[in-house]
Amino acid sequence: MRGRWLILALLWLATVTSLRGQSPEPLVPLVVHEGRALRVVIDRRVTVKRVGQSITGHLLDPLFAYHRVVVPKGTEVIGHVETLVAAPGKTRARAMLSGDFTPLKAAFLQFDSIVLSGGRILGIQTAAVGSLGREPIGKMDHAAEFGILALPYHPNFIAKGTVYSATLVQPIDFGEGAAPERAVSGAAAPATTVLRARLDVSLDSSASPAGTRVEARLTEPLFDAANRLVLAEGATLVGEVTYAKRARWFRRNGGLRFLFDHVEPTDRPSESLKASLLGVESSNVVVDEEGGATITNSKARLVAPALAAVALTSSLNSSIENSIDSIGPEVQYGNGASGAVGGFLGFSALGIGIAMLGHTATVILASVGVARSVYSAFIKKGREVTFQSGTVIQLQLAPAPASRVP
Repeated sequence: MRGRWLILALLWLATVTSLRGQSPEPLVPLVVHEGRALRVVIDRRVTVKRVGQSITGHLLDPLFAYHRVVVPKGTEVIGHVETLVAAPGKTRARAMLSGDFTPLKAAFLQFDSIVLSGGRILGIQTAAVGSLGREPIGKMDHAAEFGILALPYHPNFIAKGTVYSATLVQPIDFGEGAAPERAVSGAAAPATTVLRARLDVSLDSSASPAGTRVEARLTEPLFDAANRLVLAEGATLVGEVTYAKRARWFRRNGGLRFLFDHVEPTDRPSESLKASLLGVESSNVVVDEEGGATITNSKARLVAPALAAVALTSSLNSSIENSIDSIGPEVQYGNGASGAVGGFLGFSALGIGIAMLGHTATVILASVGVARSVYSAFIKKGREVTFQSGTVIQLQLAPAPASRVP
């Protein structure tokens, strides 16, 4: 019996000695740093009534801290209307010329908390921001918005799918986690790897000439083929604009190309990293094989001129026929459909009512509709390629492996 206890004691002593000889598992801080942009999409159309009004949305992207997800994609975010800013005078004038007399105001939001799993509320602090863009929505939602915006006076609202990029002004600390296995210094992921990053600068094809410095920050960590960490979230990609073309008249849109040539990791010196633009989360921006970005002209723009021409032709033909065949005081001035279409294209929903005043009004509004739609579809200046700071981009690594910058 005494021998058995002696053996157990020796085994216990050997185990304790072995454990004391082992170094503790390395840990890394899991912090979402100040300056990180949270992309929040609004879940439903919200009529904006006042400053301080509560607004809810959800995260479009997961939040990473160093190498792992700390807040998953789709997490609910709660904020409020921080300020309401009246639209510039030129914007108001253009709206009035289109039959919209609403006092237009842009809502700037500030997000205050994240609803974590289990319903736990995590307070955050972000800067107030305006909308960044919009996610695709359903046809019924588009139809409803079109009907509202066609009214001569309508409520201000935040459309469903509107995206806000809210920048953290205070870090979020999630404690510590086990450090990942690291790749050899200077190693790179396969060339087919797609990087996700957000721009830290704003770019414009009319104001960012070749040579303009470009910076972006990784929003997701980069791993090699063996799942070893190459770059942690937050690494800064640095490059420059290599080509910029201004938009021109007759719907010729601008163009922009930029390349990244090195990366500044969060925990070591700069390294070479060649990457070009692969995609951008915008419905009307097209990226070619060389990473050049331009804007497509939608074929739907041709519909309005065609409808306006039909409405005007119908009104003019009706005028000729009625001048010959009319035998009473009730002279018709085109069918209701052509008058309504011409009035709408000339002065939005208000134009439909004006068109009912008589033939002259119908012809004038239909003519205005033809002029406006033809100008918009074929003559007006094209659009510039613009990327706001915080825009999420996808990058394609070049085939050459990365190496340390001397």
